[in-house]
Amino acid sequence: MRTARQMADQVWEEQRESWESDDPTSSILAVEKLNPDDESAVRRITAEHGYTGDALDSMSKRVSAIVVGQVGALSDTFPAMAGD
Repeated sequence: MRTARQMADQVWEEQRESWESDDPTSSILAVEKLNPDDESAVRRITAEHGYTGDALDSMSKRVSAIVVGQVGALSDTFPAMAGD
């Protein structure tokens, strides 16, 4: 079975085209969750990798959280602070 990180990367790749035409970054960051289409993609990909029942629900939540984190990290425009 693939890891949550690998599945999140797969979601990212599959959803990237739709995100390029309709930038969901602000809405994803505002509510800290994916839109219904993205959630559907997460569940489909998670199920394709053998998760069912409670494990599907749990892993889908983990994958969604990783994707939301990736969106947040890529939209971060603050410069990194250098330590002295």
